[in-house]
Amino acid sequence: MKRALLCLLASILWLETAARPVKGRVLCDKSPVGDVLVTDGYSFARTDAAGNYTLDLDERAHFVSVVTPSGYIAPSDEGFPRFYRAVEERTSRYDFELLR
Repeated sequence: MKRALLCLLASILWLETAARPVKGRVLCDKSPVGDVLVTDGYSFARTDAAGNYTLDLDERAHFVSVVTPSGYIAPSDEGFPRFYRAVEERTSRYDFELLR
């Protein structure tokens, strides 16, 4: 029993170190967009009324993306919608701009 509890505790501590917090903001025409879902493919966060979010970025994540809410679209670059940002090792902030 003690061994099982020790393994469980070690697993929980490992999971805590495997994620790093990142922050960001979602805007439209320089105004905040609240209640937008942001994900790294492993965990999710929602923006608050000021458009801010904090996400525990999983170490396996390659992208941070927004789930584009109804009434908005992601801006495009060379014909591709840019609703995501590539994860960079030293980056702790991922901001997004949406269009109506």
